[in-house]
Amino acid sequence: DKISGDELMRYFILIFFTLSILFADYGGGYAGSEFRFASNARDLALAGANICDGSGGYVQFSNPAQLPDLQGIDISSSFLSLSMDRSIQTLSITKSLPPSAGIGLSLYRSATSNIQGRDLMNQFTKDLDVSNYMGILSFGLAPSKKIALGLNLKTYLIQFVDDNSANGIGIDLGIRLKPINDLVFALKLENMSAEMNWKVEVGDEQRQSVESFPLNLAVGCAYYFSKGTVHLSQDIMNSDGYEKFYRTRIASEVFFGPLAVQLGSYQNRGEYTNESADRFNFVVTGGFGIWLKNNWKIPLSLNYSFDMGRAGEGMGHMFTINFRYNETS
Repeated sequence: DKISGDELMRYFILIFFTLSILFADYGGGYAGSEFRFASNARDLALAGANICDGSGGYVQFSNPAQLPDLQGIDISSSFLSLSMDRSIQTLSITKSLPPSAGIGLSLYRSATSNIQGRDLMNQFTKDLDVSNYMGILSFGLAPSKKIALGLNLKTYLIQFVDDNSANGIGIDLGIRLKPINDLVFALKLENMSAEMNWKVEVGDEQRQSVESFPLNLAVGCAYYFSKGTVHLSQDIMNSDGYEKFYRTRIASEVFFGPLAVQLGSYQNRGEYTNESADRFNFVVTGGFGIWLKNNWKIPLSLNYSFDMGRAGEGMGHMFTINFRYNETS
């Protein structure tokens, strides 16, 4: 007998939560953490669980294997406002390459401003700013209707204080499978051979060092209903010390005509990584989007999302605008 989509979803939920409920604990503190936040409002609202079903104009961030599904050209821009003077801005352009391929070009900037500089005597010196940039060139190809492959080529540039800087490169590989109707599986191997080369001024000397990004494997699935979708994904991050950490992400999206409402959550910490069990928790995300073309004949979609924060730092708010030109219309 064939396994139904509902049975496969139950198996994945059991496996994901068994891993993540014990060992989920990562985020900052590793090289490249400034580039791990969501690139657009819908991805943020869905807690990053949508590696099978990326957002318009930003599919390469979720999984470059989704690029062959494009129709026409998408031009998108996002702005994320975070507490403690942090912000993220993104710009992305994607285009279909008929009959079964796609390409994307995107820029991701994360920044922190109004950092109080201090000297060795803890005296205020000046306000400092930090900017981090990531550029991505993406390709996707679908050899058949049931399988698609994708590749991200990434370059990094960090402008730190006092002319200290860093640059680096990285690669992502993605696979997307659709074995049966209404059920999609995806896998993304992120930060392959990714490194950051630092140049730091120490007195009259310039010192160089290399930081390696932790390798992250994301696996997930999506199940489609008549009026919405359910997304589930699991991150497995391998740190430099060969220790593995897990994180479950789950989300759902419901459609009300041109309006889409999203709600998601991702695991903050696991039972074995906490000093006390009451710190075991999930972070709630959510948002909504509206597609203006159906009712107003404007090829734009607008999205808003929020993130409740991991450590009581306050909420983050993200806005995305997407222009879609369908070459076949």
